[in-house]
Amino acid sequence: MKYDFDQPLNRYHTDSVKWDGAASVFGSDDLLPMWVADMDFPVAAPILKALHQRIDHGVFGYTIAGAGVRQAVIDRMQNKYGWKVQPEWLIFTPGVVSGLSFAVKAYTKVGDHVVIQSPVYFPFMDVAVNNGCQIANSPLRLNGARYEMDFDSLQQAFEPQDGKTARSSLYILCSPHNPVGRVWSKDELMRAGRIAIDHGAI
Repeated sequence: MKYDFDQPLNRYHTDSVKWDGAASVFGSDDLLPMWVADMDFPVAAPILKALHQRIDHGVFGYTIAGAGVRQAVIDRMQNKYGWKVQPEWLIFTPGVVSGLSFAVKAYTKVGDHVVIQSPVYFPFMDVAVNNGCQIANSPLRLNGARYEMDFDSLQQAFEPQDGKTARSSLYILCSPHNPVGRVWSKDELMRAGRIAIDHGAI
């Protein structure tokens, strides 16, 4: 399916956080907002068609993630990555942040440390702190124009912090990384994963 990425779209006066909300954040609406990960392309026609069909039905009750949704995810994982995903492995969440919060609740105890790599999408820190955890930060290292993982720092982030015995039980990895844009290499992911596994972290 071909898609026209050059079609301009005016999103002002649509209650858009990115466009209509920028003035409340930056004090001016005379700017080009590039401060939030929100696309300015129209939704693809097949998605619009499916939404119109649901709207035309006229009832908006509680819904489930039906077999078609699960199969779409399974097919994509198989076709794109060669992963054979089982339907029972899939857990649907309202969004990324709520999913992260569920993970923190499931895999940490109050007082545990959660490892992050700043600069990173700020809700990574919020979901940890809001669930009674502390942050163990392993800052990314800027090498020229390229951010890299600092594996010595990452190793230290899993060690007890400030003489305390609290453990780092969860590592929230961002890939592709927001905001630095890195897609981590296989070697980087393997090294980071090994450090987490060696410390008994998820």
